[in-house]
Amino acid sequence: MVPAFNDYVFENATGSIGVVETQFGYHVIKSDGKVVEEGVERAKLAHILIKVSVGTETIDSLRAILDDVKLAAEDKSFDEAAKALGLKIDTVNAVAKGGAL
Repeated sequence: MVPAFNDYVFENATGSIGVVETQFGYHVIKSDGKVVEEGVERAKLAHILIKVSVGTETIDSLRAILDDVKLAAEDKSFDEAAKALGLKIDTVNAVAKGGAL
């Protein structure tokens, strides 16, 4: 897991929703809790990845889209927000802190 994604997942409270930029794109992340299994802290999470290609979109317009996704996810369920905006959610049941996603 890349550091920015890892930091968000393990430093924020259950139910929090945030936006993180990585080399893969922008992620709207929802923390679904943490558990310790066999001495390893693991997080349950869902995220929506928005990949950006060089083109006519600017960072400002992308930020507006991300803010819309985040607000919709806070207002509705995470699933309803993604569906309404035509986005795919990737769900991870338990990822180890610092481990691969």
